[in-house]
Amino acid sequence: MTTFNDLIRKAGLNPKEVILVRHSGTGATGLKPYDLWLERSDRFDRYQSTQEAGRPIFRKAKYWASFVSGPENTTIFVSLYGASLGDASDVDWDCPLSGLKPGQDKNKPYDFYLLDKREELSRLIAKLQIRWSESERSWVQYAHKNEKIVELGAMGVSLDVPEPTSEEGRRVWRTQLAIERSGTIGKRAKLKNAELNGGHLCCDACQFKHPDPSMFDAHHISPLMAERATIQSR
Repeated sequence: MTTFNDLIRKAGLNPKEVILVRHSGTGATGLKPYDLWLERSDRFDRYQSTQEAGRPIFRKAKYWASFVSGPENTTIFVSLYGASLGDASDVDWDCPLSGLKPGQDKNKPYDFYLLDKREELSRLIAKLQIRWSESERSWVQYAHKNEKIVELGAMGVSLDVPEPTSEEGRRVWRTQLAIERSGTIGKRAKLKNAELNGGHLCCDACQFKHPDPSMFDAHHISPLMAERATIQSR
């Protein structure tokens, strides 16, 4: 059984200097931290770089191991960061999740952290997930106080940590083909729709309007069945 702290130590780091940060929930924009991370842009780093002011767990940590809550409540590793306290006056953007200035959604002051992506554990990004277990509500924790068990196969990729699962030396062929829809595209379509309709979503078919995004769904223009037929004909 491998724990995340085992991997931290193997990378030459001290778990006492690392905190585990699990980002989840849905913002006022309708986006989740998982969506921001999938974009592979700087918006996810901007989102997590501002935290409630004065929290010792953030201020004392040398490294942040960041995770996002993914499909079926998985906890996917997204990166290890070197963290240092910056100048909050340098923040000149809106929070990508809330759409508001940092701290404005909770009406509280905030700290700004300079986050530098580290090479240690970079090969494991999107390849592993951990069991967050019953501590679901505690979204930031000290690594050395919490032994998180590593689970394999996050994002459809296996982690190269020895885990015997079959006869030693046996050779097998495995082939997998999947066609997936992008949840991010749907959320972007909803945001664009709301921008064009005064902040309310509007059905393109019947013009029904409502401020609750859960009342609506967004569909791809090109159906996946066409792509599937193309693949099958090869």
